[in-house]
Amino acid sequence: MAFLFLKCLAVSFAMVSAFVTLFVLLQPRYSYLESPNGCISSAYGDVPNVTGMRADNAALALASEGYYPEFSTCASFDAPGTALCVAEVGDMTEAEQERSNVAWKGGSVSGYNVSGDWRAFVLIEVAV
Repeated sequence: MAFLFLKCLAVSFAMVSAFVTLFVLLQPRYSYLESPNGCISSAYGDVPNVTGMRADNAALALASEGYYPEFSTCASFDAPGTALCVAEVGDMTEAEQERSNVAWKGGSVSGYNVSGDWRAFVLIEVAV
């Protein structure tokens, strides 16, 4: 009887160890794109496709090309701070200063000055 108990205990320990090991090894490893993934055509010119980039790097890439970056937060299974998509490209008369800030666990983007020589605004959805 004691031998059967020890055998069951060993099998149970092995199964729990295997599940814990798989759980740890199969956790998603997040990584961000380093640069834009091509361009998106718009009425205001080619907009860098910043999908998959970290939001602060995406904002810098857009601003470098003359586009005013704006953000909208969105629940997602992606890493917090990931630019999920370019949601809208619009005229600067419709730009909203308060949407140029975004914060997420582990980072943030401070606002850009809405008055400037911007081609258009670009609204990016960001995972939080």
